[in-house]
Order: sequence, then structure tokens, then C-alpha cells
Amino acid sequence: MLTCSQQTLRRTCYAVCEAAGIQPITVHQLRHTFASLCASLEIPMQISQKLGGWSTDALMKKIYIHVAKQDMDSSVSRLTRFFSANPVPKPMPK
Repeated sequence: MLTCSQQTLRRTCYAVCEAAGIQPITVHQLRHTFASLCASLEIPMQISQKLGGWSTDALMKKIYIHVAKQDMDSSVSRLTRFFSANPVPKPMPK
């Protein structure tokens, strides 16, 4: 629930980025970041949907959630370890 005007939020976001010496980002970009962070932290979809104010989880999944490189690397590493520990059996000769 927004307790200030959208313009105040935009100005504050810009000021924080400027003070931090980083490229300014929009409030809309923050929504993408929030959805992606919730997914990365494995926060239940219903909770992140409610916190972010999305009407459906399908909208959030389709448009807002982006996979972080760190999460992708971690998943690939887990799959590699699994298949290294559980090699696929060789087919029996005919």
C-alpha cells in the first residue's frame, strides 16, 4: 500500500540512486527486482504476489520474475553433482 504520492516515490528513488552513485532506476524496475528477489529467496508465490500487489501469480511469473545468474549457476551446479553421483547406467548389449 503506497502511503506517498507516486511523484514523491519517483523523486526519492532517483535521489537514493544519485546519492549511491548508481544509474537511476524506475519504480517499475524495482517491481521487477522485487519479484525476482522473492523468487530467488524462495518466498512463497502467494506472499510475494500479495506484497507486490499483483492480481494474479501468472502475471507475476510471466512478466516480472527474472532468473538471477547466481540462481542459474547454483542450479546447474546441483544438477552436475547429482548426475556425477548417479551416472546413467549403460544399456545392456543386444
